[in-house]
Amino acid sequence: MENPHPKPEVSGNLEVKDPAQTDPSAPATQEWSDLLRPLVDLLMLSGSTLNVRERELLDMLLARVVDRMAPSLRTRLGERLQEMTEPPQTLLLEFARADDEVGHEMLRHSPALSQAELINITRGGSETQRRIIVQREHISEELSDALVETAAAENIHKLLARSGAHFSARAIRTLIDQSEGDLKMQTRLLSRPEFGLRDASRMFWLAPKDIRRRLLLNYSVERTQIQGLLGDNLNMADQAIGRIDDPAFTELVHMLTSRPKIRVEMAAHLVDLLKQGHWDAFLEKFAEDAEIRSQTMYKMANDAGGEALAVLCKAISFPRAQIELLTHITAEYRARTHPGVNTPEAIAYNVALYDELATEKADMLLSSWDLAVRHSNAFVVMNVI
Repeated sequence: MENPHPKPEVSGNLEVKDPAQTDPSAPATQEWSDLLRPLVDLLMLSGSTLNVRERELLDMLLARVVDRMAPSLRTRLGERLQEMTEPPQTLLLEFARADDEVGHEMLRHSPALSQAELINITRGGSETQRRIIVQREHISEELSDALVETAAAENIHKLLARSGAHFSARAIRTLIDQSEGDLKMQTRLLSRPEFGLRDASRMFWLAPKDIRRRLLLNYSVERTQIQGLLGDNLNMADQAIGRIDDPAFTELVHMLTSRPKIRVEMAAHLVDLLKQGHWDAFLEKFAEDAEIRSQTMYKMANDAGGEALAVLCKAISFPRAQIELLTHITAEYRARTHPGVNTPEAIAYNVALYDELATEKADMLLSSWDLAVRHSNAFVVMNVI
């Protein structure tokens, strides 16, 4: 009688050459090889007469015994799975989750692995698996989020260097917060297309001198064109602040409006307060004259680098003739808690930075910092207390 279920046509060779098993507790016997080889042929090779449900059954059964396959069969099966546009999903996932060479190839190259499964492996797998996933050609924002949450710093650095990786705003903020003391990570973050003005403002306070200078010069913007387009509408909005009890309206107007420049006599008074040693009075008066919050003033004045004070002075057009003296005296005060910030080189650096900054860009930076302090948890707590 003719066989109603002929053996499928074989389009490739999945012959087992090495009888060794991947699981030493289950040695490869001839019986295992004789059973698995035709089952794999049925599932994977062309000419199979299996219907959809039969293929699902074989997919499920073979996935349960992947660890019983000889290495040569396992390797060839893994390669075939990667070639298929619609591979058997259970078997595919079993291979991908295995922390071995075959599984790593799946993680690195297989387009059939869903984002959800890649994210699951990222969160529940090994650091080696995360390192392999970072090497994929395309990495979505969601997958990057999972890697940022779980991967070691070395793999995060590699992820940031990948042109095919995409980052959410949340991931960028998280990495900025983790980057303090990690110059390599900060440098890579600066090279990312997702890194913007808000990120620069956030990173500034965590960055060393060279990075800070890049942030101040490359991530600041003038509002002149926007102000010109708004015309009288901006002036009318400024006058309406008192009538409109809406903090969001006030913040928007302040972010769009250039602050008044300091008068010569006001600047002289501030310098006199410094000369007399009235540090707290100087800070309060400086905050008032610059129209910023006291908390913002204290943050800038106590920051080790001194760049923030250079930005403040440029934003309000503090007289150039008094900048060196103000920079020197404030550095002496900061040196009490940050030794070394009052060296001639450090003072000269901040004076040069003042000269290099554009007034309007410095004003915008100052407004951004003041707004960030307004929305910080520390500010909320202080005003509740």
